[in-house]
Amino acid sequence: SFANPEAEEDIACMVAFLAQCQRETPQEPIIVKATDSTLESLMNQAEGLVLLDFWAEWCFACLEAGPALETVAPSFDGQLKVFKIEVDENPVLVNRYAPALSFPCFVLMREGKLVDRRYGIDPTQEPKAFFRTWIHQHLKDPPGVPMPEG
Repeated sequence: SFANPEAEEDIACMVAFLAQCQRETPQEPIIVKATDSTLESLMNQAEGLVLLDFWAEWCFACLEAGPALETVAPSFDGQLKVFKIEVDENPVLVNRYAPALSFPCFVLMREGKLVDRRYGIDPTQEPKAFFRTWIHQHLKDPPGVPMPEG
């Protein structure tokens, strides 16, 4: 039996302190790699707007758009999930969602349904501005959601 009152008091204080501490719940990543075999499951778990980013290492425009999308996506505060799909490794998804075989290809989905699709990047528009505007116009309730800046 433990009979030291000072130690018991110290232990009680530590237990009370630890009970008040809350570990931050790790946030689910906003941008996730998807494949022919994983996309369906990932989309079933996703809520809100989903953006499929079809890209390739050999595609200069893809390499320019990727970092812009990675910068902009977190600003939508949980309203957007991005799945990056490498085109050379995922022919089934390319055939289904990017049949024109022009890359990058960006596909917006909601509840498993196609909302919009864009091929390539407009060289006259800055990629971050394009993503901000395009995604914002497809949010479910855009009037109540301020357009993210930055």
